[in-house]
Amino acid sequence: MTDDPHPTYRSDAGGVWSLVGLGSAAPVVHADADGVRYRTLLRRHTIPWQDVADVRVHRTFVRSQYQEYRRVSLLLRDGRFRKLPQPCSYETTDPEFDAKVAALRALQRRHGTPEEPEHLHVSQDA
Repeated sequence: MTDDPHPTYRSDAGGVWSLVGLGSAAPVVHADADGVRYRTLLRRHTIPWQDVADVRVHRTFVRSQYQEYRRVSLLLRDGRFRKLPQPCSYETTDPEFDAKVAALRALQRRHGTPEEPEHLHVSQDA
């Protein structure tokens, strides 16, 4: 991944959505100096970096596919989580996913006021 100062993550299903006439419904996440903006089918969300305490990776085991699903969430200062629609990965070792998470964490360190964790937080949903 290149060092894009304003990473944007789009769903791989965007081409499929546009084929059925729902091109704008594909999830999009954009991060820059102001914060994280993302849209879902019904809403647009904006989260400034000052409201983000940590960037975390949630892991969920998908029984029907016998694999792990990883996606990024933001821990907000008020204790709530916001799961981002992108980036996500079904692979245990995915360098592209890891690079995108690192880019989000770098933006948070640069433009926000992160709490300095002693170790990497990984959450698992059962």
